[in-house]
Amino acid sequence: YGGPREEISNNLNEEDIDGLIKVLDGTNFSEDMVRMNKCFAVTRDDVSSRPYLGHVNSRFKFVQPNQLFEFFSDLVKDQGFRMESAGALRGGSRIWALAKVPQGFTLPGGDRVEAYVMIATGVDGKFATHVGMTSVRVVCNNTYKLALDKKSSSEMKISHNQIFDPTQIKMDLGWVNKELSNYEEEALMLTKTDLTTAEIDRMIKEVYGHRPEDANEFEKKFGREITYDDYEIPERTMRKVKDAIFTSPGSGIESAKPTRIRNASGELVVTSAWGFVNGVTHFEDHVKSESKNSSKLDTAWFGKGRDNKIKAHKTACAFASNCK
Repeated sequence: YGGPREEISNNLNEEDIDGLIKVLDGTNFSEDMVRMNKCFAVTRDDVSSRPYLGHVNSRFKFVQPNQLFEFFSDLVKDQGFRMESAGALRGGSRIWALAKVPQGFTLPGGDRVEAYVMIATGVDGKFATHVGMTSVRVVCNNTYKLALDKKSSSEMKISHNQIFDPTQIKMDLGWVNKELSNYEEEALMLTKTDLTTAEIDRMIKEVYGHRPEDANEFEKKFGREITYDDYEIPERTMRKVKDAIFTSPGSGIESAKPTRIRNASGELVVTSAWGFVNGVTHFEDHVKSESKNSSKLDTAWFGKGRDNKIKAHKTACAFASNCK
């Protein structure tokens, strides 16, 4: 395979795309001829040491780097998409490309959110080809809800046992505008939902906390079921997430501020639910340390960071819905 390495190419125009396709044309992932327990080792053609990327079986169908760029080329030319970034992760075993769609929306205070479609694929035998929508809050470069949800109908997941059919995928992209409209409604609802400090603590525990180990003993001792207030969470995590909520870029914009000083119960409110989602997202994208085997970008987009961002959004939306 001779595709892009760990670097990222940004702000790609139509000529850049054509150029990348030409550069990548003829460079491919390769199946090493040495069988590994009825599997093939996958290596890179562009590195003399031919590093091992993973292993696959004989049914595995590669999606080559040039196919990702070609997928977006028609969308760029015909539908006003703009390809902005592309890159590789995990030594080249996972590749992604990101294109900005023409639509976006603006929340109170000029808080601009842009929408993107991402396609990503892998050759390590563990990662299928994914096509989904994500959004970026311009003021802080936070990425929201990549592919919306692992079980969302708006995310397409193509197994490597299937042939990658870009024509069919492009036909199925009609959900983008609908999902963006739904997301805008949710975001606006979150800007109108105020949170107290106690509510923030509870929601952070819902995202990052875990049940007490001896739940049965807890319930016997206190005579009630466990709630999120009882969840355990490292003090350092609580402190850093709360710090992100109140000090991250965009925390002072109208959309992240509470709409009033006190709630109906007379309690002091300190931020909006949108501010909470922003804080968690900033923590995952820019603050939290990556694990040993993955980069911060990999974790925030495809790993635990993505899961936590989705969970934070769902938690905030559930709270906001109950406040209506």
